[in-house]
Amino acid sequence: MDNPSMLTPLISNHKRYAESYLVYCKLNRSVEMIERWINSYFPEKIMKDIKVDKEKELMVLGIGSGSGYYIIIYVMTFVLSNMCFHDSLSDRWPDGQSLSLTFECFLSVKISFLSVQFPLLLSSGQVECQVLRQLLKQWPKITDTVVEPNRSHINAYQDLAANESESLNGVSFEWRQLNLQKFRQENHDQPLKKYHFIMLFHVMYYFENLAEDLKYLKSILEDGGMILAIMESDDGSVTRSIEQFPQFKKNVSAVSTKDVEKALAKVKIQFVKHRIQINLDASGFLDGESKEGDLLVDFITQTAFFRETASDSLYNDIIEYLKRIVLPECDNGKSQLRCDCEVIVITK
Repeated sequence: MDNPSMLTPLISNHKRYAESYLVYCKLNRSVEMIERWINSYFPEKIMKDIKVDKEKELMVLGIGSGSGYYIIIYVMTFVLSNMCFHDSLSDRWPDGQSLSLTFECFLSVKISFLSVQFPLLLSSGQVECQVLRQLLKQWPKITDTVVEPNRSHINAYQDLAANESESLNGVSFEWRQLNLQKFRQENHDQPLKKYHFIMLFHVMYYFENLAEDLKYLKSILEDGGMILAIMESDDGSVTRSIEQFPQFKKNVSAVSTKDVEKALAKVKIQFVKHRIQINLDASGFLDGESKEGDLLVDFITQTAFFRETASDSLYNDIIEYLKRIVLPECDNGKSQLRCDCEVIVITK
């Protein structure tokens, strides 16, 4: 069996992480699929359950300012689990663009909408803006309170909101540079302000106390309001691979959907689950040697230079495992891996 100490966590090599993440994103199209879901399924099947008078100003609360990709969960939790807390870990993307990995929270309001996300690669606020545009169709006046500890991400979100001001006409923003914990502390002695809509995008992995934080968020939800949470499904290829091979677990410390469900049950919060189907096109990358194939496997295992540092037996085992979990209903002969997201909806 391989010595886990010989497997280098991907997050420890920022350049390699950036390269592997870019390959993963190219093959995955996760944000595109989430936005498609927001623009179709959300308004048709879910938004109707927000029971707020259309004449009211919609108060939206958002924790975390990003349209970040869910897999960042693993990197951030690795850093946290190793007691190294930074506002950001920065390096350069291969194309010279800035890479920023952060642990932060952002808050937005005007139904009372809470959105928790982490930014990476994409413009901060990209997914939030998609949701706001849908909400505007029912509530023409929205206040979006953005709670985000990283000033650069607030600036990026502000730039995006300014550039898209025409489609966001009716939304006013309040910007707060702090995280969820500090937000709770600041509001501890204040009259309880409530929101109509709370959105948690790939952020529950970072809650200090999952059950208590979810209980708090439910407590600041207005009657008739909704919490919308999105996180990686436990059925996703990355999560399944990490579970299958204990050698990789030292690189991650992620919260699973099962953990969230247990936390909600502990504080007696009912919820409904939905799924966003997202597939990764792995065609040609699981056979033979290629730079992109190696980067893809690095990202799935969260291990830098996995082919070079793992034993032949472990490398072959992970490749064979990925081949076994390729979806049987491959589109046009493509080898697709599942990377679905779970959507948890809580109403009050």
